[in-house]
Amino acid sequence: LFVWRSDDPSDNLGDYFQLLMDYLKTPLLHSMEAFMLPPTHDRIRCFREALRSGPGLMVAKERAKELDFFDWDLSSVKDLAHHLNYRKKMGIEERSRWMTQWNTRGRKKVAP
Repeated sequence: LFVWRSDDPSDNLGDYFQLLMDYLKTPLLHSMEAFMLPPTHDRIRCFREALRSGPGLMVAKERAKELDFFDWDLSSVKDLAHHLNYRKKMGIEERSRWMTQWNTRGRKKVAP
């Protein structure tokens, strides 16, 4: 469902969208936990071993070299000015990852 704009300026599309989402809700037959593998499962163990192996560590090392999105001279991101203006207009801090709380280069800020 994609709503671009309404011809009537008095329409509150947010309330309409919420009404649609409430209508589409259905009860679950199983909880989310029923689909999660336990940490001791073989598949989980294999993935952990792969991430800790030589190729996994090499990928982590390469990703650590990725350019900082907010460093204009380094990254030369074409939309950076638009991106920063939008954040300033909406009152979002420059480097804030307001949903994920991820920092530069994917490092997560851990809560105190």
